[in-house]
This record gives sequence, C-alpha cells and structure tokens, in this order.
Amino acid sequence: MILIILMPVVLLGQESAKEKKVHEKQRIFLEGYLGVSVPIGQYLKDDTNSKKSGFAQTGYLVQITCDWMGNKDMGLAIQYTYQNNPILSSAKNAILPERVFPLGSGSWSNHYLMIGPVFYKEISKFTIDARLLGGVVFAFSPLFSYTSPDSTQKTVKNYGSGFAYQLAFGAGYSLTSRVIIKLNLSFLGAIPTFRKQFGGEYLGRKPELDPITGEPIKDPFTGLIIYHDVYAPVFKFDLKNSISTFNASIGIIFKL
Repeated sequence: MILIILMPVVLLGQESAKEKKVHEKQRIFLEGYLGVSVPIGQYLKDDTNSKKSGFAQTGYLVQITCDWMGNKDMGLAIQYTYQNNPILSSAKNAILPERVFPLGSGSWSNHYLMIGPVFYKEISKFTIDARLLGGVVFAFSPLFSYTSPDSTQKTVKNYGSGFAYQLAFGAGYSLTSRVIIKLNLSFLGAIPTFRKQFGGEYLGRKPELDPITGEPIKDPFTGLIIYHDVYAPVFKFDLKNSISTFNASIGIIFKL
C-alpha cells in the first residue's frame, strides 16, 4: 500500500530529472574572437586594369557569436563579424577603369550579419565545432567611391552590399565548466555590389548651331537665336567585387 501511494512521487521525481537533463543540454553560448584576416583571390588582386581587383592587404577580424545549442550536439548560430583590410599603398595613385581620379588610400571596412547551423561536441575537457553560415555584408571601401566623368563631376561615397557566407572550424579547451578558450579557423566570402545611375542633371541652355558653318541658327520669323535645353548624359556605374579571406582567430566561449 505504501509503495502504491509513493509511486506517483517517484515517477514525478524521475520526470523532473529527465527534464533537468534535457535542459542542461539546451544551452546558450556567447563567443568572442579576435584574429588575423588574410585576403585571397580577386580580393588580393592588384591589377589596375581590372574592375574586380580588391587591392586588399592582411588585416584583422572581430567576431561575436551567439549559439543556441539543442540536443544531439546541433544548434543554431547568429553572428556579427567586423573585418578590416587596408588597401595596398601601391594602388593609391592608380586610376582604375571607368574612373577619373586615383583610388586613394583607405581600407576595406566590412560588416557581416549571418546565421546558420552549428555542430558542437565535447570530448572530456576538449571541444570541437563546425559551422556553415550565410547572410549579408555591407562593405565600405575606396573602391565604392566614384566620381562621374561628366561635367557635373559628382562624387558618390557609398558601400557595396550582397550575399556573404562563412565556413568555420574550431577547437577549444575547457578552463572551467562554463568557460572555454578556443582557436578558430574560417573561410569568409562575400559578393558586395554597388550600382549607381549618374547624369540627367539640367546644365542650362545652348544655342542651336549650324552643322556646316557653326553659326547660331535663328528663327526665320522672329530673327531670334534658337536655344535648346542641355542635360548631362545618363549612364550607370556597376561594380561587383569579391571578398574572400582565410582567417585565424582566438577567442573565448561563455556557457550561459
């Protein structure tokens, strides 16, 4: 009889223990990294005759990640990354295709916001993880500063935006039950695009000229010179760059 009375209490205790165990597996991780960013491919290219050259040098990377880890070592990561790569000093005075002024100095200043799945595994005091993220990039660079070649000489300092992705692998060591120091290796890529239409501005009025004599044409009835409105020519500037870097960083994970 006593066992029958206590049975619901025992079952409830076992159920609470199971819920606690599941809850322990479902954790929030907060990660922070600082590392080196090495450009490759077109991002590194320094051909002044190519619109796709990035003229990027080795720079640095700062990254903040929030992971929600579920059961079976799988989770979801949301990540912000800031990347800075200086422009090659040798390209400072280069005039690129479709430009009227030199490139100048400066750097790539790229902001990434990405999301994607993450695999995380603990082996004793060691941890390994892998993630594949996708999202958007907002890339600020002297390459996106453009001066129109028409008479208005209008300069636009803008940014390129587009799709971004990252493939990353990490290995860590647990300092405590809630703090892990970690080494991270990643490939970071993006395709920022800048599109802008120039021209069409009203420039004033000019007299109609005789194509043979070059003299102003007069109205045969009034004797007055005939004028016409002049507008700047309309044209579009389209620039698509490719960002690609290998990154090595060191960071710390806090298990919340």
